[in-house]
Amino acid sequence: MNTDTIKDWLARKTELAGKATEGPWEACGSKRGGCQCCQVWSTASDHPVATAEHGEWGDSYPALRVVRDEGIGEKMTVEAYMEGMVYGEVPEQEGKFNAAFIADSRTTVPLALEIARIAVEALHRTKNGGVVIEQSHGSLAANTLSKIQTLIES
Repeated sequence: MNTDTIKDWLARKTELAGKATEGPWEACGSKRGGCQCCQVWSTASDHPVATAEHGEWGDSYPALRVVRDEGIGEKMTVEAYMEGMVYGEVPEQEGKFNAAFIADSRTTVPLALEIARIAVEALHRTKNGGVVIEQSHGSLAANTLSKIQTLIES
Protein backbone atom coordinates (compact mmCIF):
# COMPACT_ATOMS: atom_id res chain seq x y z
CA MET A 1 0.00 0.00 0.00
CA ASN A 2 1.29 3.48 -0.85
CA THR A 3 2.27 5.45 2.27
CA ASP A 4 0.74 8.62 0.81
CA THR A 5 -2.56 6.74 0.75
CA ILE A 6 -1.96 5.69 4.36
CA LYS A 7 -1.22 9.31 5.30
CA ASP A 8 -4.42 10.48 3.61
CA TRP A 9 -6.44 7.75 5.32
CA LEU A 10 -4.94 8.61 8.72
CA ALA A 11 -5.66 12.31 8.14
CA ARG A 12 -9.32 11.60 7.27
CA LYS A 13 -9.82 9.33 10.30
CA THR A 14 -8.09 11.81 12.61
CA GLU A 15 -10.29 14.62 11.28
CA LEU A 16 -13.41 12.50 11.80
CA ALA A 17 -12.36 11.62 15.37
CA GLY A 18 -11.76 15.31 16.04
CA LYS A 19 -15.32 16.17 14.99
CA ALA A 20 -16.94 13.64 17.33
CA THR A 21 -18.32 14.75 20.69
CA GLU A 22 -15.55 15.51 23.14
CA GLY A 23 -14.30 12.60 25.23
CA PRO A 24 -13.83 10.76 27.32
CA TRP A 25 -16.95 8.67 26.81
CA GLU A 26 -18.31 6.22 29.33
CA ALA A 27 -20.85 3.40 29.13
CA CYS A 28 -23.84 4.19 31.34
CA GLY A 29 -23.37 2.46 34.68
CA SER A 30 -19.82 1.41 33.81
CA LYS A 31 -18.75 1.68 37.43
CA ARG A 32 -21.50 -0.85 38.32
CA GLY A 33 -20.85 -3.33 35.51
CA GLY A 34 -22.98 -1.59 32.90
CA CYS A 35 -26.58 -0.45 32.69
CA GLN A 36 -29.37 -2.21 30.81
CA CYS A 37 -29.99 0.98 28.75
CA CYS A 38 -26.60 0.43 26.98
CA GLN A 39 -26.15 4.17 26.43
CA VAL A 40 -22.76 5.77 25.90
CA TRP A 41 -22.22 9.20 27.49
CA SER A 42 -19.71 11.98 26.98
CA THR A 43 -18.48 12.72 30.48
CA ALA A 44 -17.11 16.06 29.26
CA SER A 45 -20.40 17.21 27.69
CA ASP A 46 -22.69 15.25 30.06
CA HIS A 47 -25.02 13.89 27.40
CA PRO A 48 -25.58 10.59 25.58
CA VAL A 49 -23.73 10.09 22.28
CA ALA A 50 -24.84 6.56 21.31
CA THR A 51 -26.89 3.56 22.34
CA ALA A 52 -25.64 0.03 21.71
CA GLU A 53 -28.32 -2.23 20.29
CA HIS A 54 -29.66 -4.79 22.77
CA GLY A 55 -32.74 -6.94 23.14
CA GLU A 56 -34.98 -7.67 20.16
CA TRP A 57 -34.19 -5.73 17.00
CA GLY A 58 -35.95 -5.32 13.70
CA ASP A 59 -38.21 -2.90 11.86
CA SER A 60 -41.20 -1.03 13.19
CA TYR A 61 -43.77 0.83 11.15
CA PRO A 62 -47.12 2.53 11.68
CA ALA A 63 -50.28 0.57 10.92
CA LEU A 64 -54.04 1.12 11.23
CA ARG A 65 -56.71 -1.11 12.74
CA VAL A 66 -60.48 -0.89 12.90
CA VAL A 67 -61.87 -1.05 16.43
CA ARG A 68 -65.52 -1.53 17.37
CA ASP A 69 -66.58 0.89 20.10
CA GLU A 70 -68.27 -1.06 22.88
CA GLY A 71 -71.56 0.33 24.13
CA ILE A 72 -72.07 2.74 21.23
CA GLY A 73 -73.88 0.38 18.90
CA GLU A 74 -72.26 -0.38 15.59
CA LYS A 75 -69.84 2.57 15.61
CA MET A 76 -66.31 1.75 14.58
CA THR A 77 -63.16 3.82 14.73
CA VAL A 78 -59.74 3.53 13.16
CA GLU A 79 -56.70 3.80 15.40
CA ALA A 80 -53.02 3.99 14.64
CA TYR A 81 -50.50 1.69 16.29
CA MET A 82 -46.93 0.52 15.73
CA GLU A 83 -46.36 -2.86 14.13
CA GLY A 84 -43.03 -4.62 14.41
CA MET A 85 -41.06 -7.32 12.68
CA VAL A 86 -38.37 -8.92 14.86
CA TYR A 87 -35.29 -10.18 13.02
CA GLY A 88 -33.16 -11.19 15.96
CA GLU A 89 -31.99 -10.44 19.46
CA VAL A 90 -28.77 -9.06 20.98
CA PRO A 91 -28.26 -10.43 24.50
CA GLU A 92 -28.21 -7.69 27.16
CA GLN A 93 -24.68 -8.57 28.32
CA GLU A 94 -23.40 -8.29 24.73
CA GLY A 95 -25.09 -4.88 24.44
CA LYS A 96 -23.28 -3.77 27.62
CA PHE A 97 -19.92 -4.95 26.21
CA ASN A 98 -20.66 -3.15 22.92
CA ALA A 99 -21.44 0.07 24.81
CA ALA A 100 -18.19 -0.26 26.79
CA PHE A 101 -16.23 -0.84 23.56
CA ILE A 102 -17.79 2.20 21.85
CA ALA A 103 -17.01 4.36 24.88
CA ASP A 104 -13.42 3.11 25.07
CA SER A 105 -12.94 3.72 21.33
CA ARG A 106 -13.32 7.50 21.83
CA THR A 107 -10.02 7.50 23.68
CA THR A 108 -8.15 4.60 22.08
CA VAL A 109 -8.88 5.32 18.41
CA PRO A 110 -7.26 8.80 18.42
CA LEU A 111 -4.30 7.32 20.33
CA ALA A 112 -3.96 4.47 17.80
CA LEU A 113 -4.19 6.94 14.91
CA GLU A 114 -1.41 9.06 16.42
CA ILE A 115 0.79 5.99 16.95
CA ALA A 116 0.14 4.94 13.33
CA ARG A 117 0.98 8.47 12.12
CA ILE A 118 4.27 8.38 14.02
CA ALA A 119 5.07 4.95 12.54
CA VAL A 120 4.33 6.18 9.01
CA GLU A 121 6.61 9.18 9.60
CA ALA A 122 9.36 6.78 10.72
CA LEU A 123 8.86 4.62 7.61
CA HIS A 124 9.20 7.69 5.38
CA ARG A 125 12.58 8.35 6.94
CA THR A 126 13.83 4.83 6.20
CA LYS A 127 16.56 4.66 3.54
CA ASN A 128 16.57 1.96 0.84
CA GLY A 129 13.97 -0.15 2.64
CA GLY A 130 16.47 -0.97 5.41
CA VAL A 131 15.95 -0.76 9.11
CA VAL A 132 18.40 2.09 9.68
CA ILE A 133 16.45 5.33 9.93
CA GLU A 134 18.70 8.17 8.73
CA GLN A 135 21.35 9.41 11.13
CA SER A 136 18.79 10.30 13.81
CA HIS A 137 17.55 6.76 14.52
CA GLY A 138 18.08 7.13 18.25
CA SER A 139 16.51 10.58 18.49
CA LEU A 140 13.57 9.54 16.27
CA ALA A 141 12.86 6.55 18.50
CA ALA A 142 13.15 8.72 21.60
CA ASN A 143 10.84 11.35 20.04
CA THR A 144 8.29 8.64 19.11
CA LEU A 145 8.34 7.17 22.59
CA SER A 146 8.01 10.65 24.08
CA LYS A 147 4.94 11.40 21.92
CA ILE A 148 3.34 8.08 22.84
CA GLN A 149 4.05 8.64 26.55
CA THR A 150 2.51 12.14 26.35
CA LEU A 151 -0.61 10.71 24.68
CA ILE A 152 -0.94 7.99 27.30
CA GLU A 153 -0.61 10.44 30.18
CA SER A 154 -3.14 12.93 28.79
